[in-house]
Amino acid sequence: MKIQKIEIKNLFDQFDYDIPLTNPEDLLILTAPNGFGKTMILNIIDSLFNRKFNFFQKLVFDRITLWFENNTYLQIVKQENNSKIDFFLYENNEKADTFSYSGKSDNDIINMIDRYLPITRISENQWIERKTERILTLEEVISDYSEQLPENVGKKLFNLKIKYPKFDKLLTSFNVYLIKEQRLFKKVIQQKSSMYLDGNNYMNYSIQEYAKELKNSINTVIQKSFRISQDLDSSFPKRLLSETIKISEKEFTSRFEVLRQKQAKLKEFGLSESEQEIPKYDETNA
Repeated sequence: MKIQKIEIKNLFDQFDYDIPLTNPEDLLILTAPNGFGKTMILNIIDSLFNRKFNFFQKLVFDRITLWFENNTYLQIVKQENNSKIDFFLYENNEKADTFSYSGKSDNDIINMIDRYLPITRISENQWIERKTERILTLEEVISDYSEQLPENVGKKLFNLKIKYPKFDKLLTSFNVYLIKEQRLFKKVIQQKSSMYLDGNNYMNYSIQEYAKELKNSINTVIQKSFRISQDLDSSFPKRLLSETIKISEKEFTSRFEVLRQKQAKLKEFGLSESEQEIPKYDETNA
């Protein structure tokens, strides 16, 4: 089963959208100026199928409808007081299942955030990211960080089990994963260095951390290579004089070609500047 289209009424109290999600290439690109809800549309799909229903309590909208194959569609309706979200599943234009979500209290969520996430609360409804010092609201924390909660905590807080079989079957049939902009960040352990850091960890750009890891790996291998080279150099005369088996010109050429290719790769990536001089085959020295 595939999602055929999504309809959103009064998103942010401003926008109505009717977006087809199928085409022959199975590829869809959403384009719009900043603030028109492109990322929010992806968050809606992700939050629905990953059962993060608290997201819909915080989102400003009137009604969301997702259309599927086989004349099936699902409606998400927000009550005027924002305290309850109603989910309706229709099959062949008849109501097949309903589900209402009232959600966890903000206090429950805030306690989980303060305990498990690498951000620091600076006011009743604001947090600061360690390292980037970006100020986040509760809604932004839930959207950006809920996946970083321990699995058992996240399921308890957001991913509630539904007791309605048809609704549950529909959500289970989709495997949705949202790649967020936070993929550029990585959790890093560091000692306390500012008033907002508690000394446990913070978020840093992944590319910076991977560059450090790569540099350390290269240095480790260079040191290992140096030790091996020393051992081989010291034993070379003995190994040379004890060799009694000749090699053919074909094997000679083949073995030096492998060596040449390896050296070319090392030089290409700046890991070696020297090149092994390859002599011509000499039967006397074979």
